Order: sequence, then structure tokens, then C-alpha cells
Amino acid sequence: MTDSTEHTLHTPGDLIANLPAVFGFFPEDSLVLAAFLDDGVRFALGPVLRVDLRPVDAEAVESALGSLGAYRAGDGRVIAAFVITADAAERDRVCELLFAASRAGDVDLLGCWSAEGVLAGGSYELEFCPPGAEPLDDWYGGRIPEVVAAAAMAPLLRRGELPEPDREAALEFFAPLAGREIDDVAPGAAAGTRAVGAVAGTRAVGGGAPVAGPAGVLDDVVLAAAAERARGLAAAMRRGGAAGRAAYGAVVGAAERALDAVSQGRGLVRGSFFEDLVCLAGALGETHLRDAVAATVLDHPEAAERVLAVLVRVLSGEARANALCLYSLVAGPAGHGHRVAAALAVARTEFPAHRLTRLLSEAQLRCGPEVVAERVRRGSRQVAERLGVAGADPAGGIDGLAA
Repeated sequence: MTDSTEHTLHTPGDLIANLPAVFGFFPEDSLVLAAFLDDGVRFALGPVLRVDLRPVDAEAVESALGSLGAYRAGDGRVIAAFVITADAAERDRVCELLFAASRAGDVDLLGCWSAEGVLAGGSYELEFCPPGAEPLDDWYGGRIPEVVAAAAMAPLLRRGELPEPDREAALEFFAPLAGREIDDVAPGAAAGTRAVGAVAGTRAVGGGAPVAGPAGVLDDVVLAAAAERARGLAAAMRRGGAAGRAAYGAVVGAAERALDAVSQGRGLVRGSFFEDLVCLAGALGETHLRDAVAATVLDHPEAAERVLAVLVRVLSGEARANALCLYSLVAGPAGHGHRVAAALAVARTEFPAHRLTRLLSEAQLRCGPEVVAERVRRGSRQVAERLGVAGADPAGGIDGLAA
């Protein structure tokens, strides 16, 4: 087995050891489904899906299998299942549900393994495999290797990070700042630590205090003004013509300047690009403007990850939902792939009717992140093409990724 970065996973235990880095936390009481593509030589790891066991029923299991079953259908796709729980009765119940689903013939199940938890030295064992299959010796059972030595852990360790102890702690990364002062968004200001509930370089300043720096304040008054300006820009883009092109240039130009500033370590909140940060914050609340800046955001993933990691905590409503979605698109290329699923999970929970959240969640499982990013980039460039912006690539909107 290999993962998407060409690391070899020799046993099911190897994959289990990688799960904390994949999810950003240590999964407990979880059903984990991993999709693989079998090219006749090896199994290449695709999307990995986690489902809470409590509660879980046959419908939830079938839905999860169906979601992964759509991944690259017809390309030699198989699914491996892992039941992670210390509750023996719950383990047996979920394994029975999986066995029934596999016998129904709707999915090609490589096998089902169980483990009490993701702990180095802990044991895993094969619960069942397809009739007639002949598993390798290590596939029947064994010990989970060191989690810290897992291939997927390397990018986190390079940034001084470790997975969170549980899912709740991982989701806390996206919790609203609620009265914290940010020094800046420059490289180093959001350096990863294990406790990532707040941006490094921030400090609590009491309830209701603004998100501030010496050069500007992202408080409710500033954000309300940004939203009002964004509505005007969006209206101009809908009208089209010269006014629409000017509005497009204003919002995309602001995004480019803001992300360039972060890339060059110049910062935003305390720098001369604060107004560009404010413009980008407002743009995230308007669908037309969100679509316009999406390609620019994708073209600067590391800088965008830093900026969006702050804005997602400051914004609310539609703007927060859009910030979470764009964050999910840049987190992987920026080296924070373990936060992709968490960002979309927060968006689904807080904004269940948000269309882009639903589309991205489905497309990530069906197509994989690279295909999704390219479709979003094409949809974003269509905005410029429709407005007749010089040099635009004919390719609509981001929602075209559903095609």
C-alpha cells in the first residue's frame, strides 16, 4: 500500500499509525474507511473517511461506504475498514453491519480490521475479508508501530506540531477568536504548536475586545463597513460592463496584494496592506466576490492558509462558511492536510444549507483534492471571462465543480 505522497504502508498497522496525522487527532470510537486504487501492482491510498460509532446504524454505514464507493469508480477501487473502539460489543455490532454491507455486493471491501485505539504497541486484528481472499501474514494481525514515526506525521513534526488528543480539540482550531488580539498574519505569527485553538502570537484581552494591531482593527464596525462595500462591488459585478470589470479588479487586486504581503513576510494587520485584508474579509461574504478571488487564493496556498486561519475566526455567517471552504482547499497544499476535513466538518455543522460546503464535501470524496482544486480554479476564472477581463482564461462560478 502507498499513500498519496508515495510512502509505503506495508501492513494495516502502518495505516492505523498514520491516522492521527491524517485526521489531526487520535480517533476513538470510530469507523474509519480508506479508499484505495488497485493498479495491479500496488494499492494507492485515496480519501479516508471517519464516522462516529455512537450512534451508528446500518444506514450510516451504507451511506459512508457509498460516499467512498463513488471515488474513481471503475478504476480498480477497493475500501479498507477499521473499527477503532475499546467496546467489544460495539466493535462486533459494527463489524456485523460492515460484513452485511460487503456481502450485499455494493462495495469491494479489501478487509475489516479492529483495534482498541491508536496506540504504539497496541494490537490490531483482521475481523473478516472477502471470501476466497488470502491475506498476507501481517494482515491477520500485529502491533501498531510508533505513531510519531508514521510517514504522515513528518510534515507536522517539521512545524513543531502534534495531533490533538481528540476530535473536539481539533475542531477548536476554527473556534471564533472572541476577544483576542492578533499581533499579525506574517509568517511566524501563525506558527503551529500542539495547542492550536488560538493563533500563536495571540493573547486573550477580555470579552468583546477587538481583533487588533497598531495599524488597524478588525472589529464589528470595520467588518460591517467591509461587508457594505462588498455588496456594492458584487452588485457592480452582476451588472457587468466597465463597472463590473473595475469591481473585479478591485477585489482580486486586494486579495493579490494581501497574499503577496504575507508571502514576503510583511504582514497585514500592522502593515500597509490592512485595507486589502479588510477588502478580502468583506469579499468572503458575497458569492460573486468569493468566486472571483478563489483562483488567487488557490495560487497562494501557504499565504492563504495563514490569512484564512485568522479570518475564519473573525467572520460570521456566510463569510465564515466561505472562509472555511476556501481554507479546506488551501490547507493541503500548504502542508496542513490534517485540517481539511475539520474545516468542512465545522462548516457542515454550523451551516448545513451552505451549497459550497456540500459540494466540496462530496467532491473531495468522489474526485480527490487535486481535481477539486482545479475545478474551483476553472470556475473562478470563468468569472473574469464572463466580465471580459483582459487575459482571462475561458473556462459559471465555483459551483461548476459539481459538473
